[in-house]
Amino acid sequence: MSTITPPSFHMALALLGPALAYVAYSRYHEARAAKLAQTAFKGKVVWVTGASSGIGHALALAFARGGAKLVLSARREPELKRVAAECALAASETMGKGDAKGAPLEADAVAKVRAAVADSTT
Repeated sequence: MSTITPPSFHMALALLGPALAYVAYSRYHEARAAKLAQTAFKGKVVWVTGASSGIGHALALAFARGGAKLVLSARREPELKRVAAECALAASETMGKGDAKGAPLEADAVAKVRAAVADSTT
């Protein structure tokens, strides 16, 4: 005796199949991007502007986890110090050590940019 699957099962499979494939595809590429970030920027100096919040904050944490030496810039110094501490902690959790320097500055402060770059390479 064979079992007959209800049409609703086939309809659900037809609707969920592409979604499940997309989730698997996305997870694969997220893992691949994370692996690339861990190797591509390890030991490199990365400057993140606007690091105190939003995308700059997220980028700083991602680069820290990848082993980059960070120079973080933002206008708000207290938030910048907080993010630098978060990045040092994130780097120490994944890489065994963490290094992030904050450089509070306005976007047009060229002299401060040059000084921060010189400080990060020493």
